Amino acid sequence: MAEPVVLINAFEVPAADAAAFIAAWCGARDYLASQPGCIDTALRQSITPDAEFQFVNVAHWRTAEDF
Repeated sequence: MAEPVVLINAFEVPAADAAAFIAAWCGARDYLASQPGCIDTALRQSITPDAEFQFVNVAHWRTAEDF
């Protein structure tokens, strides 16, 4: 039986582009949610304004093949 997959993506986003990035991410999230095998995805934002990676996405897929 195939194992579930967890994907973790870190994003470097300039502070001035944060709102546009979040809007784009929401569009991608909505599209991926409609795909077979997609379980969920969540975007996390750093609480430290000078963090190298301001955003991290964590997504769960039913299998690697589904992804």
